[in-house]
Parts: sequence; C-alpha cells; structure tokens
Amino acid sequence: MHGAGNHSSSGQLVFGNIVFLLLVPFEHVFFITLKWRGGVPLDNPSREAVEPSNRGFTLGVGLFCITLAMYMFFQSALFALEEVIVDGNQYLRVEEIMSLAGIEMGMNLFDINLRTAEERLKADPRVADAHLVRRLPRGIDLKIKERVPVAYLPFERGFAALDVEGRVLSVSEEARLRLPQVDLPDKPSHIAPGTVLSGNALEWQLQIAELLRPDLIGRITQIQQNDGRFDLMLDNRIRVQLGDTAGLAEKLERLRIVLRSIGSDSSVTEIDLRARTPVLR
Repeated sequence: MHGAGNHSSSGQLVFGNIVFLLLVPFEHVFFITLKWRGGVPLDNPSREAVEPSNRGFTLGVGLFCITLAMYMFFQSALFALEEVIVDGNQYLRVEEIMSLAGIEMGMNLFDINLRTAEERLKADPRVADAHLVRRLPRGIDLKIKERVPVAYLPFERGFAALDVEGRVLSVSEEARLRLPQVDLPDKPSHIAPGTVLSGNALEWQLQIAELLRPDLIGRITQIQQNDGRFDLMLDNRIRVQLGDTAGLAEKLERLRIVLRSIGSDSSVTEIDLRARTPVLR
C-alpha cells in the first residue's frame, strides 16, 4: 500500500484541458448555430429570433460535451486506488479482506460499489459487520468487525473454529490458533463455514471458553464434559475440575489465583474447584 498524493490542482488543470479539447471539434457547430437562423445570417434584420430548435440543439451539444468531459475526468488515473486502510481486523489479513470485498489496487475509486463490497464481506461467517468509505482521491477506509473464535471442534476433516454462538467460522486441517478443543457427541455429517452447531453440552463448553478469555484461553487445551460436569485440561497436563455450571465465572477467577500461586510447580496434577476453597492434588 502506498500513500496517495494531493492531486486537486492537477486534477482541475486536467479537467479544464479535457473540456477545451472536447469542445474544439464543435466550434463550427456553435458558430453556425449562432450565426444562422434556419439558413439566414443573424445580421439580416428581416429575420426574427432564433428558432427554439436551434437553441435546444446548442444547449444539448454543450451539455453532452460537459458530461463527457466529467465522465472522462472521473475515470482518469487520478482516482486509481492506491491505499486501503483497514481498522478492526485481528484474524483476517488485509489481503484476505480486500479479496473478500472484491477490491484490487488500481481500480477506479468510482467503479467500486461500496455497498456490494460490504455485503460480500458480511457474507463470510468470520465477518460480523463491515463499513467502507471513499477517501479522495485514491483511498478507501474500511472498518471491520470480526467474529471471535473461542474453541476448536475436531472432526474427520480437521478442525472447525467456533464462535461463542456455535457458528463455524472456518475449517482447517490443523488447529492454527491456541484455543481449547470442545466435543459434540452427535456431530453432523457436514460441517462447513457458516454452519451453526447446537446442543446444551456444546453451548456450556463455548460459554466456558468465552469466560477463559483473554488470559487463560491459550493455556487450556481441552474442555471436557460428562453428565453435566466439566473439566479443563491445561497445557501442562493439570486437570481442573469445575463441576457443574453454577458459579462458573467465580470458579475461573479462583483458578487464575491458584495458577499464579503455584507458578511452575510440577508436582500439582489436579485442581479441584468444585468447593469454594480450591483443593490441589
């Protein structure tokens, strides 16, 4: 991306030159129209005012020339896209965003349909909202709101990244982000981006994953559930027993305190948070 320069003065000069060059071929038309009234010279006092059709023709030619000149001006290289400033992206690269929006560098700024570009972006499940604004003469400001992945669901084709609502944001062969894995007992046969998965157990797992953000989510490798009770597996193989879903936020706050206190103590293999006072084993 490159910064766009100030072309206002040069643009006015080019516009004036274009208008002049386009009007030159019509010089004789204007002269003849004004000089003659239906084939009789204007200096002939016997003729009456210019016929309305001649005046209309002159006006039409003038408007046509001005319109054509303006069109050529706005289609000129002065408005070739050189800079796109994206705000709000954390997971999507600028190149991906531009490709999704159907925007390429060098496109004429006025040929880009901003509403269409916004709709194209919002059609991707990773994008919650998008807004584009032209920045004359050669730029676009693009504000984007992404959906946040909180967990991976393993399945036969790889890993599905899910947001807190169970929406599949992307599918990949590898788990590229440091996110916990969740489980869904009855996985659908077809999992694709945009699919919304549901189930009471999955919903609670995703709620737990959301509560782990932002500091713990990278340390939890798995969120397991069995008969309404939930366990966490840490990256250092410590098992955390959460129990049922009552007081989840408070339990995770106690987990943060415990992890800070034990540091790198490798003798701890289990943290029981089912009671108000944590138990370490």
